[in-house]
Amino acid sequence: AVIETLARKTQAALRKAKVRRMVVTGGVAANESLRARLRRIAEAECVDCLFPQKRHCTDNAAMIGAAFWARKRVPLRENEGADASLPLPQTLSATTP
Repeated sequence: AVIETLARKTQAALRKAKVRRMVVTGGVAANESLRARLRRIAEAECVDCLFPQKRHCTDNAAMIGAAFWARKRVPLRENEGADASLPLPQTLSATTP
């Protein structure tokens, strides 16, 4: 479901922006299924689709956390009440003011 959602939104954005090249980066770019789906969309839309090597497709969360710790010198605590099983709503979206 996530791959199809990203694919649908990417295809809509390509059509709206009328671009000829897209670069897919970050942690999601390491996902083989997503890569294959976006390549098919790019071919259908006559768009170049570029991906970095997988070793360069990382999630920045660890880096951001380390930078915060270094700047604030906040003591690192293991498992401070984190709950990875919390449910997420069906639709997540971000809006800009």
